[in-house]
Amino acid sequence: MPQEQVLPRFFLLTLEGFLIWDNWIAWEQEFRCVQHEWDKSQAFLAMKLPLQLIMAKMITDEEQAQYKMWKSHYLNRPMGLEREMFGFGE
Repeated sequence: MPQEQVLPRFFLLTLEGFLIWDNWIAWEQEFRCVQHEWDKSQAFLAMKLPLQLIMAKMITDEEQAQYKMWKSHYLNRPMGLEREMFGFGE
């Protein structure tokens, strides 16, 4: 196989390695987004703003059940998601 020119800050992977790498990168980005949203939510809650009602899109019964389970599991536990995703405390 001829040596391919690799641009700076890049490297060569097999197709299988690339698929694994790409999925990991996507997972990392999603985790950072979740962490950012969590931090933002905590900042808003810390402001102790007066009660306001906000219009939100309805979700299905299945999504409501999943949300209820997620909320009871992670609310007021800022490290809960990170511990589960990284396997901390096992």
